[in-house]
Amino acid sequence: MFCRHMLGITELDSAINSRRCLGTTYRSVHDKIQQASPLTVAHLKYLHERLESDKDLWNKTFIGTALFCCYGRSRWSDAQHCERLIPDRDEAGKLVYVEGETAVHKTCRALQMRFVFLPLVAPCIGITGSNWAEVWLDCRRQLDIEDLSSWPLMPSPDSSGAATVRPLSTEEAGRWLRMILTDGSFDISSYKLTSHTFKCTFLSYCAKRGISLEDRRILGYHAEGSRVPLRYSRDSASRPLAVLENLILEIYHDKFRPDCTRSGRLVDDAGVASSVAKVEDGFEIINVDESSDEESGHVTTSSDESESDTRVPFKEPRLFWNKHVAPDGTCLWQHKKLKTLHLANIGYKKVFICNRPINDNYIQCSEFHRYDTPKCKCCFNSFKKPES
Repeated sequence: MFCRHMLGITELDSAINSRRCLGTTYRSVHDKIQQASPLTVAHLKYLHERLESDKDLWNKTFIGTALFCCYGRSRWSDAQHCERLIPDRDEAGKLVYVEGETAVHKTCRALQMRFVFLPLVAPCIGITGSNWAEVWLDCRRQLDIEDLSSWPLMPSPDSSGAATVRPLSTEEAGRWLRMILTDGSFDISSYKLTSHTFKCTFLSYCAKRGISLEDRRILGYHAEGSRVPLRYSRDSASRPLAVLENLILEIYHDKFRPDCTRSGRLVDDAGVASSVAKVEDGFEIINVDESSDEESGHVTTSSDESESDTRVPFKEPRLFWNKHVAPDGTCLWQHKKLKTLHLANIGYKKVFICNRPINDNYIQCSEFHRYDTPKCKCCFNSFKKPES
């Protein structure tokens, strides 16, 4: 292949196009994608227990950061780039949410997300009913690493146990997690536990629970189309966060068991496991005693309430379209993938006005396009009238 296409030896065409050669070189067995495994409920409960009982401040700080990434559905690297932590307390002073602002994340280079902070919001009441965030923030105060302008969210300690300005890498985070779970006598040989485990844990639980794809996209901070500005707003994430908190409450009360198979994940009031449950808008509405609500710090909605009280309407944002008029004697072309608009003189099939070659990546298009469609400056500036 190299000699034929790089050196231009056309005599090799017969060998390259031979069906026998293609059959022997074709790899029929495809490798299965090895994705990071989510944490089980037992793993999460053990992390909560170690956060409360461990005497090593660095272990507690790492576990708290890991729980922040889990409940905040955040990549480890995104969390490490947080520039500010915002504790969100209720009127009684109880910590309910922890929000981290990061400007460096996977979709930060998208057109709609430039110069916008990504809010990583994590509920502070976990699946054990305890407030893990209070313990975590207290450990950060004791280590004197609260100032994120001087320290990363999870600094790498040196040999003497002092904090350094180097952030803990994703590989080190994965090794630290495996070490802690191994200390808890867990057999993790069948799990692929990496730093990405933190992000996928609750997104996996949500998928198993049957939560809607729209809510899971917002919870996972996934950019898509014109809804990106809406999804990356904390207020617009209020409904998905309520859905997530309801799921956490179901796990706490043993109403939902994400580690079981499909036939036994949901448990009814009689304690019978099944695969069928009442679902409204992607999550089940359960009845919980008021006393248990006060102890766990969660607010639930009774199924006796009307649908209008429990359903939050999602308004589709308006998408603006602009008319891009091609100057006289020219026609519009668009890149299939990049969506960039170019101009070519009518009848020209080989080169644009900007001298870029016309190939199979471009198609002729109409005049109406999205408001944020990019245009080639060289092509369109050629027809601008010079300023007097």
